[in-house]
Amino acid sequence: MSRSHKITCIAVASAATLLFVGTITVLWFDYPELPAANRNSIAMTSAFIWAIGPAIWFALEWRKWKHEPGLAVGQQYARDFWIGAGAIVLLVAAMQLDHSKSNRYLESGCPYNGPIKQETTNVKAGTWLSCTTGTAKGCGFSCSPSCDRAYYDLKHGESVRLSKAARITFGCQGTCPMSCRLDINEP
Repeated sequence: MSRSHKITCIAVASAATLLFVGTITVLWFDYPELPAANRNSIAMTSAFIWAIGPAIWFALEWRKWKHEPGLAVGQQYARDFWIGAGAIVLLVAAMQLDHSKSNRYLESGCPYNGPIKQETTNVKAGTWLSCTTGTAKGCGFSCSPSCDRAYYDLKHGESVRLSKAARITFGCQGTCPMSCRLDINEP
């Protein structure tokens, strides 16, 4: 094996290992805690890279170093790693994407000079709540029994994770007419 081939193999193997460890850390061990949208994009990106990466690597390796002795043995070990670790990455990514389908949301708002519509629901511990405003200034919700705080103020795009199961009452903030939405992603 030539020196350039060995260095390239080490670089590709290191990048693949970092991608594997990073994906498992974020999607399986939930560290760092991220909103569902970020976890979904990490799942899709990791699945895509893991699906297409081996094909690109093996084509490049075959084109540049096909006359080197021992290439087939090295590719066999690489294939074993890609298949084993790839199955785990794709399984964890699929679990994340399947889990994200269970998202639900609450909508609130008010017509011209009308009362603000409020919604109430129960959520589990570890639930992410994200505010998406239409024409409102933000989202607000009260939490009972007591969460980390009794009332939360969220601006457009902000998220919060509740550490305890709770019953929340949600409504928009601003002057009528307005509308907003609270996305709920339960574990």
